[in-house]
Amino acid sequence: MECTITESRKEDIQSMRNQLASHQNTTDMTVEAVSNELEALSYSISHDLRAPLRAIRNNCEWLSQRHAANFDTKESTLLQQITESSEQMEKLLDGLLAFSKLVKSDPQHSFVDMTVIAQKVIDELLECETAPSSYAITLHPLLPAYGDATFIHQVWYNLLSNAIKYTHYREKREVEIDSYLYDGEIVYCVHDNGVGFDMKYVDRLFGVFHRLHEIEEFEGTGVGLAIVKRIIQRHGGRVWAEGKVDNGARFYFTLPKT
Repeated sequence: MECTITESRKEDIQSMRNQLASHQNTTDMTVEAVSNELEALSYSISHDLRAPLRAIRNNCEWLSQRHAANFDTKESTLLQQITESSEQMEKLLDGLLAFSKLVKSDPQHSFVDMTVIAQKVIDELLECETAPSSYAITLHPLLPAYGDATFIHQVWYNLLSNAIKYTHYREKREVEIDSYLYDGEIVYCVHDNGVGFDMKYVDRLFGVFHRLHEIEEFEGTGVGLAIVKRIIQRHGGRVWAEGKVDNGARFYFTLPKT
């Protein structure tokens, strides 16, 4: 049985195609507009709030220098809390600005020696530690990758700085970095024996400003893992984590095998 498409039907099909193309273009323009608005808002917030925060910090320093002798314990504590809160807010703004810049940045792909980058990050982080020899960091030879070296460096920095931070109160501080091939992907893993986390909150780990530990315990902005997720996704990879309270954590990310 022969099926014949009439001229009228061809026109209907073409009309539907045109409508779909128009709808797709409109959707793409809307997404682009929203992205631009969010970037502009993030940039404006992170810059416009710096002036009042800087004024608060400077005034606190002035009060502390000029009138510290007249303050009682409670007043001194309040002044210190205001100063520390303004400093923490500035760190949050730095994180927000870094995240907003990342949204619009295009990765520049090239061959990346992951072992060299990871070792460089380890050296950078241990230079800031008062007792670097207390850390047992095992870096296995890592499989090379193809991606943006600057972005990948940021991924390693965020993951390894977390591993060092959350093992800080351990008597024996251990971090292990490894990689392997699995199902057409290169999997990289950072394993530490730190404080770990409850797996029922794992979905919150990679959200912006989401924290599973109090700021009094471990400093930070809650943006680092969100940046890791964004970078890896833009490279066509995935991120996830496994952990147990008081029994360490494993953070994974993948990159496509090329």
